[in-house]
Amino acid sequence: MKKIKRRILTGFLFCLLFLMSLSVFGASEKRCSVKFYTNSGSTSSVLKKYNKSVPAGTVIRLPRVSYTGYQVLGWSLKKGQKTADYKSGKKVKVTGNVKLYLVRQKKKLSCSILP
Repeated sequence: MKKIKRRILTGFLFCLLFLMSLSVFGASEKRCSVKFYTNSGSTSSVLKKYNKSVPAGTVIRLPRVSYTGYQVLGWSLKKGQKTADYKSGKKVKVTGNVKLYLVRQKKKLSCSILP
């Protein structure tokens, strides 16, 4: 009877230690910041709402934003780029801290005179 109690107690302690180790290692999970900026590197209330902190390896969908008078081309990894590295709405895997810059261009206006 004592051997059975000892085995049950040993099994219980092993399970308890295992669960404690999971919570300790899970607490040190790497988190990554994802921040969104205008092409010039400034921020706005529109873009700030998309900033987030996610666990490394998380897949996120890049936001679709619109600006009056501009055509949004997507997001770049470098400030001041004229071409986008990623299209709006694309899913990307976050592996580290990342800053994304909105790439946009003024809409071309065309006028025609009708007879």
